[in-house]
Amino acid sequence: MLSVPRLYQLLTHTYAAIPEHLFRGGYSFPPLRVAFILTHRCNLKCQFCLVWSSYQEERKKGIKRQELSLEEVKGVIDQLPGYSVITFTGGEPFLRKELMEIVRYSTKRHRCHIVTNGTICSEEEIEEITAKRVSSILGKGVLSVGISIEAVGEVHDQIVGVPGSFDKTLRTIKTFQREKSKRGARYPLIDLKITIGDYNFASLRELYDLALDLKIDLCSFQVLNTQSSSYGIEDENPIAHLTPPKPFTPIDSDLLREQLRYLAERSAKAFTRIRFNPNMPLTEVVNYYLNRIDLSKFACHTPWHTMHIGPYGEVYPCFSYPMGNVRKKKVSEIWNGENYKRFRRELRKIGVFPGCSGCCIMEYKS
Repeated sequence: MLSVPRLYQLLTHTYAAIPEHLFRGGYSFPPLRVAFILTHRCNLKCQFCLVWSSYQEERKKGIKRQELSLEEVKGVIDQLPGYSVITFTGGEPFLRKELMEIVRYSTKRHRCHIVTNGTICSEEEIEEITAKRVSSILGKGVLSVGISIEAVGEVHDQIVGVPGSFDKTLRTIKTFQREKSKRGARYPLIDLKITIGDYNFASLRELYDLALDLKIDLCSFQVLNTQSSSYGIEDENPIAHLTPPKPFTPIDSDLLREQLRYLAERSAKAFTRIRFNPNMPLTEVVNYYLNRIDLSKFACHTPWHTMHIGPYGEVYPCFSYPMGNVRKKKVSEIWNGENYKRFRRELRKIGVFPGCSGCCIMEYKS
């Protein structure tokens, strides 16, 4: 039986492939997935996070920008086809006081996904989110909740820069599991989001064992993206896609390989599934951290199926390369506007750009 992530991957690939190959001018069907980056604000200080650090730089410079209002977000949602899957993320989306109203509104017509660090969700919010779950993968409601966790115990707190964070995140995870159990519910799927870095690569096994103990649905292991120009976290950069990210300081590849092998073997027979973002063989994950990634082995179809909307209304395919602003244009005008179509044409010629290394939405050519 196909897992939900695998089924979704096949669906998005097929949805993108049709216009990508039929319409050479760069036209695409309406977005299958729309990710709202509701805010760049966050209550944590993750040492690897470029969103948080960029927001702090803006604060130091005295730059203040107005986030999309509740009514503006609703207005954008109204323009999306009912089959669009909507993600709400940040920053930390629960810092938006209107988040639950946004979730209530979007789940009337859409499947939704929330990504959070899990430290400031109230029990009432968790209960309501669970109550608004989808009844099936094709239903309306909350399909999954992604919860960031980087290590176990105090090591996690050191990575995210705020003492006590691990205990708060763990409490949120347990509360979601309890609410699902009370209802005998499969959904929302709980997806632990783990970014692999030199600060935690030696404890991936420990994290997965924790997920097993908690009966988590999915563990998503994300390679660390050092691209400083993503989703509008930096001012407009017209050559961001042509600029390779900073290289890594090589890590102990044997230890990383051992950890990854354990994950693959253990998960093959366990309830908790794993996936790597981008989806690629374990050997390529190791190569990535040795600065040996071969981008010719990858492709990207994301601009044909996914739209990202920043906190201030700018629309991005991925990089801080704005396609237009939802405060000034309709979603359809931006999605099939000349900026987007030009970007798709360039990407189709190249496969992936030099700046794509480390991006979670690349696809490995199997």
